[in-house]
Amino acid sequence: MREVRVDIGEQVVVPVLGMPRAAWSAFRDVHDMTDEDDYAVALLAACCGWTDDEAREAWDEWPADAALDLLIACVEESAPIDPTWATRRIKADPYLQVELAVCAEQGIALSDFHARSERDQDLAIAHHILSLDHCPGCGAPTEAMKNPALVKLTSRECLVCRQKHAAHTSMATEQAPYTHLSVVMAPQETHA
Repeated sequence: MREVRVDIGEQVVVPVLGMPRAAWSAFRDVHDMTDEDDYAVALLAACCGWTDDEAREAWDEWPADAALDLLIACVEESAPIDPTWATRRIKADPYLQVELAVCAEQGIALSDFHARSERDQDLAIAHHILSLDHCPGCGAPTEAMKNPALVKLTSRECLVCRQKHAAHTSMATEQAPYTHLSVVMAPQETHA
């Protein structure tokens, strides 16, 4: 909540409660934005805790600049779904970009990540950076890309890959590009 000083011939202090995102979304679904006056009145009522009559009186009878200033404060306090500020913040901070990438990998919120110890945060970020440090084709570490003596190439046969390839090549030509084969583990039999 913030208090807004409005000059309507005298200084008036109006508490602006705002609306959380869910309420803002519901508000936009209910109210017709094409009628700007009705929309403004409904927004003032919702954000200032006023009745419709109180909001209508402020919108119609206050000086236009004062009413508009209050309306802008209502929108700012509500922070309607507008990620522009977040986009600018992320673009301006490469470290935050890495933190968010780690959070996305781990399926956690940034606030949960920051709740960890600094050591845990540093280790997670270092692991993420190291996981990116490889050839996207073969997976070799970047330092080995120019010096193959640093790695040993091994091969292993996979019978599942063999079955998958055989199943795919046995399909009709027109069906193959649209058929996806997946590997599903068969249930293990348990002996009592």
